[in-house]
Amino acid sequence: MKSGRFLAREAQPGELILTVVAGKLETIKRAETGEIVIQNIMLNSSAERYVVDGKKFPSRYEATGEVFILEGVSWGEYLAKGIIEAIQVTETTAWHDASTAWMETHSDEPFAIIAPWGEEMVVQEGDWIARPILADLSVPTLSDIYRIEATTFKQTYAPFTSEDAARRLRISAKA
Repeated sequence: MKSGRFLAREAQPGELILTVVAGKLETIKRAETGEIVIQNIMLNSSAERYVVDGKKFPSRYEATGEVFILEGVSWGEYLAKGIIEAIQVTETTAWHDASTAWMETHSDEPFAIIAPWGEEMVVQEGDWIARPILADLSVPTLSDIYRIEATTFKQTYAPFTSEDAARRLRISAKA
């Protein structure tokens, strides 16, 4: 389950968002209408910036009501609440293939996946391959996979407990 505090604002169509993690360029995304730019503000984090589809944003982040000015732009503060299914890449690991399910690969060499936004992401040993889980705990699509760098995963994700599941299912049943 994603955890922590983040800043968010509406993306400007055509705006170029560079996601830099641990000093390395991870992805480049040209923002589209309706997308949201997220900025990680957790202490000791990689402080990455990335884009989320505006329709998916409410299920993954909850507003605190705080507003901050960063680089002359107004950002709202949000708490992460998204749930993912993830597996850490090892020399022999199972990973997700969009056409089937989790499959096995035997390689200690980096490999690439295509993220949902069309950008190639290089996956290395120790990284995590993830896909979102919906509020009702269903998986939206088998093709919605992406990479999470190992340190970023450790800093911004926490185990999803049975108490979390019960709370999510109660909230989903009320909606």
